[in-house]
Amino acid sequence: MITPATVVRRAKDVRHRLIKPEAVVIRQAVPEVLVLNDVAGEILDRLDGQTAVGGIVDALLPHFDVERVTLERDALRFVGEMLEAGILEVVGDGA
Repeated sequence: MITPATVVRRAKDVRHRLIKPEAVVIRQAVPEVLVLNDVAGEILDRLDGQTAVGGIVDALLPHFDVERVTLERDALRFVGEMLEAGILEVVGDGA
């Protein structure tokens, strides 16, 4: 289960670029290109394998006009979807 304490990173075959207001994600292992919105792109850009999802939410909160609970819920859902797609991998649970 993904929680705010979960630490994740991009998979080794994933390359991305922020091209405001979107992000482009390329998986080298499969012929796949994703285009993400600005919030998802910022989250993906910060998933460095060292910072927990909750820390990323805290860092992004001042940049978006949204309540923390909403941003955290959306970030956790996004991370879960990207894990299922093989874009991300779990490094630790913050414990």
